[in-house]
Amino acid sequence: MPTVNLHPADLAIVFAYMAMLVVIGIYHAGKQDSLSEFFMAHKGMTWIPVGISLMAALNSGLDYLNTPSMVIRLGWLPILSNVSWLIIFPYMFFIVIPMYRRLNTMSVYEYLGLRFGESMRTFTACVFVGWRLSWMASALYVPCLALTTAVGRPDWLIPMIVVLGIIVTFYTMLGGIKAVIWNDVIQFILMMTGLIVTLVIVLSKVEGGSATVLANFFQEGLENKPDPNIDTSNWFGEIRAYFSIDLVIPAIILSWFVRLAGFTSDQVMIQRFSTAKTIGHARRSFVITAISDVAWMVLLFFVGLSLVAYLKVGGELPDWVIENTDRIFPYVMSETFPIGVTGLVLAAILAASLSSVDSAINSLTTVGMVDFYRRLYLGRSGGDASETQEEQRRQVWISRVLTILVGAVGITLSCFVKDFGTLFDVLTIVLGTFMGVMLGIFWLGMFTTRATSFSTMLGASAGVAVALGLSRLPVGALWIAPAGLLTTFFLGMLFGSTRPSAAALRWNWFSIMKTELEE
Repeated sequence: MPTVNLHPADLAIVFAYMAMLVVIGIYHAGKQDSLSEFFMAHKGMTWIPVGISLMAALNSGLDYLNTPSMVIRLGWLPILSNVSWLIIFPYMFFIVIPMYRRLNTMSVYEYLGLRFGESMRTFTACVFVGWRLSWMASALYVPCLALTTAVGRPDWLIPMIVVLGIIVTFYTMLGGIKAVIWNDVIQFILMMTGLIVTLVIVLSKVEGGSATVLANFFQEGLENKPDPNIDTSNWFGEIRAYFSIDLVIPAIILSWFVRLAGFTSDQVMIQRFSTAKTIGHARRSFVITAISDVAWMVLLFFVGLSLVAYLKVGGELPDWVIENTDRIFPYVMSETFPIGVTGLVLAAILAASLSSVDSAINSLTTVGMVDFYRRLYLGRSGGDASETQEEQRRQVWISRVLTILVGAVGITLSCFVKDFGTLFDVLTIVLGTFMGVMLGIFWLGMFTTRATSFSTMLGASAGVAVALGLSRLPVGALWIAPAGLLTTFFLGMLFGSTRPSAAALRWNWFSIMKTELEE
């Protein structure tokens, strides 16, 4: 595999970017006097940085590396994920944001405690911690692996993971959510700049430019085919073969609704909207998030098409690319990128990853403090306004210690991802099955009064079992989460109570929306 040659100018750009992150963290250090400030910025953030930072938190450096591979394997169908915003936008604008602004909670899982009781709150908070930690380990490991391989220095892998992990933990620990948001704004600018520069350079190398790229837009994916091991000689086999295809239109449509899970139950997203000054700022910030995310995905897709077109025009794909199409981007970078631009794009890949990791660290710390330390150890619920300033500062100090511990665990897991092997893959699959299940739990609480803690837990357990069972069969991945969602919701309703509890009547979405919004 050809390696990317790093000029001192390229390294200078990467180091300057890292130094900037630390400076922003130091700037915001010492300005947090309460948990409300450390985790929610005293609800003082304006809509532009909130919206931009959330978009940066939703994406990672894996996108740079995976998109060309995705175009080859799955064709044009992944671009249809952008259509989901037609559902996500009104759902967030009129349902989720107004509800959480009225609840005024630091942790999204506080709501489930109000609606179903503390056991459900503990369960979902533990799921979130496990999922985000395993995701954080991958978000650090995979880009570092790809970049160290691309520059021909695999021995840099562990040092790179450790250094990046320490940097992101350091500025998150110092500056809290404000440092995370403003660093994510900078990283968003770097991400988009690197992506646009990449697209321009690759298009300049393709004979016919954008016309050649667009001509290949509707190409079929090489691997988006039925499982060849399924016998299709009868109608049952034909149905099984259809459901084994990774991407088909009905599954894509169902996935649009499953995407609502993150916007309903992910602490990273809900916490970011909670930092906005008013509900108007929160809603306007989401407009920025939606527009910028669509632009990001479209640009990424065209970068993938352009890279594929470049390789096709240049001749047959090299053997090492055929073996692993995730290597397309590093290969083209080594062949075409000039001095300076390479450093910019490498920094952009790291920015896309770190903007997600810092958000994960801060959100994990929030859940750790609010759902476990304050509730289980201190026996307190709600905000910290009634506590003395000394007590609030002490809890900010504890939050910083917890931030360091979360970062250390994430770094350690990331260093051993390869050694975990199958165990880590299984863990990722297990936790990933909770996407649809988590949405089912929240919808049972929000939109029904029939669901009880018992029926919801029963539905969730069955939903996880169904999702795990499907994951072991030749079934397209997009079918799994919807199956978990539907199982959880319908069983939660079926085994619920016809006599709603006081909590069900008080804490469903319709009742919450009748309460006055305090800004």
